[in-house]
Order: sequence, then structure tokens, then C-alpha cells
Amino acid sequence: MNIRRRRLVLCGILLSAGGLMLIGVAALLAGPSLPPDQTIYLPIVNHRYNTRNFAHGRFGAAASSTELTRYLGLQPYDLSWFNLGWYLDWGVNAQPPEPYGMEYVQVIRLMQTTTPPYYALVEPASWGELAALVQARPNDLYVVGNEPDSPFQDNMCPAAYVSAYHDVYTFIKGISPSTPVGIGGIVQPTPVRFRYLDTIWNTYQISYSQRLPTDFWNIHAFILNETGGWGAFIPPCTDPAGAVTIGLDELDRMDIFISRLQDFRQWMAAKGEREKPLYITEYGILFPEDYGYPNIPRVRDFMYATFDYFLGPQSISPTIGYPRDNNHLVQRWIWFSLAHDPYYMGGALFDPRTTPPTLTTLGQAWIDYVQQLTPTVNLMPYNAIANVPPDPRPVTATIQLEVINNGGSAISNGFYVTLYDQGGTPVSSEMTQDVRCCGRFSVATLLWPNLPPGIHTGHIRVDPDNRINETNESDNEIEVIVTVLEHYTRLPLIVR
Repeated sequence: MNIRRRRLVLCGILLSAGGLMLIGVAALLAGPSLPPDQTIYLPIVNHRYNTRNFAHGRFGAAASSTELTRYLGLQPYDLSWFNLGWYLDWGVNAQPPEPYGMEYVQVIRLMQTTTPPYYALVEPASWGELAALVQARPNDLYVVGNEPDSPFQDNMCPAAYVSAYHDVYTFIKGISPSTPVGIGGIVQPTPVRFRYLDTIWNTYQISYSQRLPTDFWNIHAFILNETGGWGAFIPPCTDPAGAVTIGLDELDRMDIFISRLQDFRQWMAAKGEREKPLYITEYGILFPEDYGYPNIPRVRDFMYATFDYFLGPQSISPTIGYPRDNNHLVQRWIWFSLAHDPYYMGGALFDPRTTPPTLTTLGQAWIDYVQQLTPTVNLMPYNAIANVPPDPRPVTATIQLEVINNGGSAISNGFYVTLYDQGGTPVSSEMTQDVRCCGRFSVATLLWPNLPPGIHTGHIRVDPDNRINETNESDNEIEVIVTVLEHYTRLPLIVR
């Protein structure tokens, strides 16, 4: 959600209920003590870290790119200590700052209109500007819309969003087919918002006679009310049946957080979309400290619990997880936010009201956590596909292989991908580089020449000379079987 607009929503909460609301909040927050099995996070006092700062591709923060330079070069801790791998600012930028290896996410903003095509580009403001952006930044992630299900953000009925998404997706792919494009994130995965997404999914199929194409799925993962006078409210043009009621004291409930992510991955799997990555492009605690969410310990404990979940075995599922990322449910996440006025909203890592900006207690807690992590890289071959031409014999088979990096750090150094025949003799090799993190991949193309008719068995090894230091060296090999037929049969084409 956009920071400025969220301030207005929060102020509306305060003004609409007046003193009665404040009394209600006080009553909600005077809850029982923590259960005996509650995890307690103790502060780390020693700030002399041995781990170097690095871009951890899984961790991100929502931030204004125009102000990002304010957080560089600060003492004793600046932006580099947060090990951020990516960020967004709810807009687009052809020249975004990307310090310390951070990736910028392009968020195309939309609005619904009353005349065909019933939508308009907001940012960028024209198709020409979008074309120039894609040509300048073809490797960025492009998210189409920001919370189209929210009355306070892009606010689009499913039919209008389908038209916008189809046109934007097709336009970008027409310029750069390899550019990753994904659907805009809903506020939270709840039953009423699954209904909104189902309508989008079905409308796209009916309108264009094909599945909705998306290179990745992304959601926002807040825990917000959908009934009454505050929260996420109801998506436009959607039946409100099943809207959830959330109390102000429930915004950090990990059981709700986890079950919703499992529900969304289950929804993806049911749609045949399990083989797509899932990104959380915004989550956190929106309410400030005086609403019962002090940075220490409450917001910190929630933040740490989400990190532990994302990185740990609890978020792995062999049935609905992402296979290219060791079956983790979520590949990357963005915290709300790097810096905004803590008076209005919770979760800030820096306090922007001071000059220079100062680290918040939550920001220090973030540093304490990520500085215990180390860079990880793990290469793995996946999905080898052989193309055997019909003739002449012998043939040259072309094998395309996905080379995955399911570690948390990108690879910039080159490494070889080598094809070996059954006897272990190298057949062909290709230098590969720039494989980004978190289950993303590049495609290596290998040639196997002079194959006579028959079945040919070999194997492909990624990084055979161990140029890359990996967390697991035992998963770098895949078997390949290429079948060359004795005769290539051409069937007649019959037109009736």
C-alpha cells in the first residue's frame, strides 16, 4: 500500500470512532499474558559482526527510491547493514538507485474508468513511456497494479483489471519476451479475496480463451479486518460473503499468517500454478506503537517469527511448495517499510523525521538478525529438454537445461555447464553467469552431435570444476536420455 494514502486511512480510523474507538483499543490490548510455549527473542548486545554485508535476495523493504540515498553512508549503520536484496516504491523508475546490489521492482499503477477499455495507465502515464521503460529495464520484475482489490489503491473490478492486465502483459512481452511480468498483489489472501482472484482467473479464460499468463505470483500478507469501519474492506464488484473480522490485537498472529500463505499456495496448485514463484511484495504491522504494537518486543518478535518461518523447514511442502526452491512456499518478501513517519504507522526501520535519519529500535533488531546470515548459493539442473531434428542421420540434438540458483544470493561469476556421454567423455559445454537467487534460473543450451538412431544416455553437470562455492555440491547433476528414431515418419495433413 502507498504510504501517503495509508496515512489517510489510519487517520480516518481515529476520527471516525473518536474516543469510543480508543477505549475499545485499550480493552483489546489488555489481553492475557503470553502462553508458555511463546518464543521470546532476546536482544543481541554485541554489534561487532564478522559477517560481511551482502545483498540477501530474499529480504526486501518498501521504500521511496527518491529518498533512498538518505540512508547511505550513515554512521554507525547505514542501508548496507540491512542486507536488502530488493525493494519497491509503488511506482516505476527508469533509473532507480540500486545500492549494494539491490533489485528494483517496477509497479505499474492503474485506475478504472467508465469508458472503454475501462482502465487507464497511471504510472507510467502512457504506452510510449512504458515501452521506453521496458527497453531500458528489461530484466526487472514488472508487477501490474498495486492492490487492485483495495478501495484505497488501484481499486478495480475484476473485468477492468483483466483488460488492463492482458494489455499490459501482452505489450511488455511484445517488446521483451523474457521480461518477468506478474499479477498485482492483493492486500491479503482471504476467502473474499480468493473470490476476487477466481473471478479474474475465470474472466481471463473466457475473454481470451487461454489461461491467465503470469511469470510469478505475488501477494501482500497483512492481517487486516474486512468488516466494519477499518481495515482492507471488500474488493470492488465482489460478493462480501465470508469477509473476515479481525481484532486490533490480532495483526501479528502467526497462525493466521501461516495458514493464509498455505491457503494461497494451495490455491495456486489447484490452478496448475505450483511451478511459479510466490513473492510477498508487502507485509508488516501497519499500526503505530500507541496502538499496542511497540517495536520492542512485539513488532520485532512478529518480524523475527516470519523470518524464521520463511527460512525454516516449516515453510516447505512437497505437495504445494515451489520445486525450483526446495519446495519453499514463499521465495522472497518485502517488509513495510524502510522509513516512514512512526507517528502514523508501525514497522519503520529508520526514522525519517530526523536529519540525518536515525535507526529505529526495530531497524537495529533487523540488523541483529540479518547479520547472523551468510551468503548462500546453490546451483541445480532442472528440466532438461532435448530437441532432435528429423533428418539427416546422424543428427545433432539440442538440449536446453534450466540452471537454478535456489540460494539466497545472486551469482555474477561465470561457471560451466557440461554435457557428458555415457562413458563420461565431455561432449559440449557452455559458460553461464548471472543466475539470480531464490529459485530463479538461466537456460543453458548444449549440443550433442553425430547421434545415430538409438537411445543415448548421458548426464549434465553444473559447475563441474567447482568454480562456485555452493551450500550443496551433491545436486549438480542430471541424467539425460535422447532417442533418435530409425525413420522419421511424416503423417499427412487432412483438411475436411
